[in-house]
Amino acid sequence: MKFIFGAKPKAPVTNFTRLVQLGERLGYDAAWIPDQTFFPDPFVTLAVVAGQTERIELVIGVANPYTRHPVQVARAAATLDDHCPGRVALGYGAGNRRELILPLGGEQERPAAHCREALVLCRRLLRGDYLNHRGDCFVADGVELEMAPHPDVPLYLAARGPLVLQVAGELADCAVIGALLDEEALAWSLGQVAAGAARSGRNLDDIGRMIWITCHITEDAPRWLDHSRPMAAHVLAGAPPGVFEALRLGDRFRDDLKAVYVERGSEGAAHLVSDALVRRLMAIGNADEVADQLQRAIGQGINEIGILVNAPDIRESEEAIRRFADEVMPRLV
Repeated sequence: MKFIFGAKPKAPVTNFTRLVQLGERLGYDAAWIPDQTFFPDPFVTLAVVAGQTERIELVIGVANPYTRHPVQVARAAATLDDHCPGRVALGYGAGNRRELILPLGGEQERPAAHCREALVLCRRLLRGDYLNHRGDCFVADGVELEMAPHPDVPLYLAARGPLVLQVAGELADCAVIGALLDEEALAWSLGQVAAGAARSGRNLDDIGRMIWITCHITEDAPRWLDHSRPMAAHVLAGAPPGVFEALRLGDRFRDDLKAVYVERGSEGAAHLVSDALVRRLMAIGNADEVADQLQRAIGQGINEIGILVNAPDIRESEEAIRRFADEVMPRLV
């Protein structure tokens, strides 16, 4: 079992460095840093962190194909892998339409096609290929990386929608299933990954299967359910219809939530998300409750656990990863 944590790199960068150093001491396998809004740059931050850690894997989790060209992403990943060989992985995902894509003048069109092409280009560039590529989403015409190949950098693809999950099964080293702890929804997601894997002659055993969830161990669940409710609304607002069907949520609820989210954002839509629904998307509760939820996911075939630390400050973030390491990880090994 592989254990990963991730957090937004809120300024100053020294805070994120401190958090990763603690995670390394606690025995986490990897630290993920998102690239989804406009906090400190993740590639620069990981370069700083790499020089102040020794073992822990460092992952861009995740780069967005609408805002970063795959050539630039592959170049940055290869540069980091030069700096700390064997410790870098690259994640892709096509989310955050409202917070990232629209403010930069883009649109979230054909996410599966964008993710597919981005993964193919990154894989080829990291392998050392010379590209003459003019595709549906990207151009890389007469491009190669001017450095040694880095073919062993793992590629992750994060998704909730069926088509992108299928691309993950087809092409990625690991499929990352975002914010779906509900047993039926998780089974549906793994089925999509398996369908994609079958297209490329693989099966689920050939692919890492990671669940990526907001997690908080607490004896004050009401506080953290309220704190996490806007994030749950954000997750659902960006989900395609198939996710609502897998969660057994009706069309009217889906349409109402998305309409409120468009007008008022995640805070405005949070009141539509019940405590029970938050718990189907996130692991919030005491150590026994969290361990039980994650053990069920492992029983369904998950072999990597990724937790997003959504705490308001560095002190609570440190406490969150410490409690998970001390109270939950030993039960799941």
